[in-house]
Amino acid sequence: MRFSLRGFILGVGFLCLLAANVAALRDIPRLRSENRRLRDELGYLTVEDPERLHLISVPRYEDLRWQWRIYVPRRDQFRVVVEWDEFLGDETIHRRAQAPLSPGEFPLELAIYRSSRGDWKLLIHGIETSISRATVLDLQQRSFSRPLGRAGTFTPEPFDRLPLLEQFDPEATLFGGAEGAPAANLQVFLVDTRQAQRRP
Repeated sequence: MRFSLRGFILGVGFLCLLAANVAALRDIPRLRSENRRLRDELGYLTVEDPERLHLISVPRYEDLRWQWRIYVPRRDQFRVVVEWDEFLGDETIHRRAQAPLSPGEFPLELAIYRSSRGDWKLLIHGIETSISRATVLDLQQRSFSRPLGRAGTFTPEPFDRLPLLEQFDPEATLFGGAEGAPAANLQVFLVDTRQAQRRP
């Protein structure tokens, strides 16, 4: 039986190509998993089901500034809400700011910053409101938790209210004062508008 050199080279090339493809196919799940982990660490959103809400906490590098990336399905209606207790002299007033969320993928940011005129502002998704200096000083010495349950892209079950950020130590002292001094009790959460409308 005679083999041509050309047939031999083609056969060896085919076997090498087959072996390379099998090795690559074996590595794909590991590479996908590694890619997902790196995306999560950097705060990139991975949308696996376009019919469901997806969100991820983005690493923060500044005080009093928190970021998320969020994907809202076309048929859903959500709004982001911020609530806090405002210190105005001896008086404490409960404040609330909210903004509707449009369908699609976008960054969501809560920022508390000093304006060029020297007064303090709270900005959430394009809605800006003033915030007292005493409240800002309180927030600067507090810890916060992001109660999404885990790092990485999160796809919640249907909800009425989904917390994104909560004050972690509401019993901490204010300006080094007595235990139980008032705290700003800052909370950020999403509200499913349609779920809220269905409630009796």
